[in-house]
Amino acid sequence: MPHTLLVTYDIADDDRRSEISDFLAAHGARVQYSVFEVTLPTNRRLEERADFWIV
Repeated sequence: MPHTLLVTYDIADDDRRSEISDFLAAHGARVQYSVFEVTLPTNRRLEERADFWIV
């Protein structure tokens, strides 16, 4: 069964924010400007698929 995550962020740096937004858009649906719903397979975690940590 896949995992569905609600990912939110508040990033001041425009370049970094754009990078994160593009990555999340490729892996899920935008709910609001800085909120995404991302569905991942059970055998993978978001931090294994990205070069950043979401806290």
